[in-house]
Amino acid sequence: MPVSLPQLRRYQVDLLLTLSPQELDTQFGDLALVIGPNLADQVDTAVQEYGLGYYPALDYFHHAPGIDEQLLSAAQHIYAMVGQVVGQTVRADLREGVRGVEIISIQAVAETLPRIRPAQPDSLFHLARHYAPMSTRVCFHGGLRNAPEPGLAPELSLAREVDRALRVHFSGVEVVHVSPA
Repeated sequence: MPVSLPQLRRYQVDLLLTLSPQELDTQFGDLALVIGPNLADQVDTAVQEYGLGYYPALDYFHHAPGIDEQLLSAAQHIYAMVGQVVGQTVRADLREGVRGVEIISIQAVAETLPRIRPAQPDSLFHLARHYAPMSTRVCFHGGLRNAPEPGLAPELSLAREVDRALRVHFSGVEVVHVSPA
């Protein structure tokens, strides 16, 4: 009688990963630590001058008056470098517990629309944190290498395995969503 192999399911996993300021400084130097506050100052000034009631995503400010193009270019370069390191780290850390890791997307949170309004208390502080290259969104496909934990749905077991493996190198790990791929 032929033996049937268990169905190997693949899942899409969406993560929010955060590097500590110390890790950023060690791997990318001082510029990684000052890019957020410097961009926030310029963007806040530009938003006030333009009379906007919100902070647009950074793409809005390409070739905009009052925004240093070299600073913006340096920020995007750092975001890309951090993304490469994050991707390599995710692949390496998940190798033991997750099979077939295929990274679908990596995006610096700094390149997304800030959820901060200019009139909000401490808006400049929050905007500087948003533009810092510490947080990265990662989406990947993969599956559990071993059977799910007894009594847990495979999605929850996979989320726990991802969280456990990535906490070694990231100060913050948030498994945002796990769904069948």
